[in-house]
Amino acid sequence: MIDISIPEETDQVPEIHENKEISINRVINGIQWNRQKVNVDDAFAYHIALNVIDDFENHKPKSIKDCRKSENWPKWIEAIEAELNSLHKRKVFGPIVRTPEGVKPVGYKLVFVRKEMSMVKL
Repeated sequence: MIDISIPEETDQVPEIHENKEISINRVINGIQWNRQKVNVDDAFAYHIALNVIDDFENHKPKSIKDCRKSENWPKWIEAIEAELNSLHKRKVFGPIVRTPEGVKPVGYKLVFVRKEMSMVKL
């Protein structure tokens, strides 16, 4: 025989754990939020969404790896090659030689900047 009885309803309330967990570290811009003071509401969510969109649209690559991931990679490689050709044409780099002992070579850093064309009315 099959038991088709309906269990009695109880007044048990599920245990609610206070969740103070929010993403406080934004990787792109480094903004940190105080979990105790932030009111996570629609205005806060809207503010975060605007920041994410702005970060995405204005993201500045920090390495060639970042440039390769970009939809603008063909433009980046063209700009990199143009810059290297310019340096070569001006003979910025001399012959490659071994660094003498006790001498530290000058370092270098690649900086990637998108130049925006602006319309200027005279």
